Amino acid sequence: MKRLDLCGRQFDRLTVVGPSGYNRTKKKFVWECRCQCGTTVRVITNSLTRGNTRSCGCLERDVVIPKLRASRYDSTRHGHAARSGRSLTYASWMSMMSRCRNTQNPRWQDYGGRGITIDARWDDFMNFLDDMGPRPSKDHSIDRMDCDGHYTKSNCRWATRSQQQLNRRDRRKEA
Repeated sequence: MKRLDLCGRQFDRLTVVGPSGYNRTKKKFVWECRCQCGTTVRVITNSLTRGNTRSCGCLERDVVIPKLRASRYDSTRHGHAARSGRSLTYASWMSMMSRCRNTQNPRWQDYGGRGITIDARWDDFMNFLDDMGPRPSKDHSIDRMDCDGHYTKSNCRWATRSQQQLNRRDRRKEA
């Protein structure tokens, strides 16, 4: 197999130091590269020549993520929708939105179908987070104190399942 000599060539933040072997599964030559930050990484030829790999990962940390955080619609700027998964608070907010606005949600009939609405301010997760604060634990979820009322700051709280069981429509009719 013919191999390009990439030694000494620069690919964005990476400089090719020398060959580092052959990847049998991908059937590609591998190059040892030194990043501008000082880290050494192994990269296959195509990833370098096509621009798929431009650094050891520091480019994303230094350039891409700060640009995303500056964006108004960045889901990571509030720290509640990280790559590793949604936070409990964000999951509660998404569930609330779906129950009230998504006719395909199995619980829509009990919420949006009954006319339960969400304060327009809460369309932005950051406003919801400011008003409600983070979800205290996995045992808490959003609760409407007046179960016929809407999702608003004055009508909502974080409550445990046992607290919510005492606040159900069918229980309130008995009292």
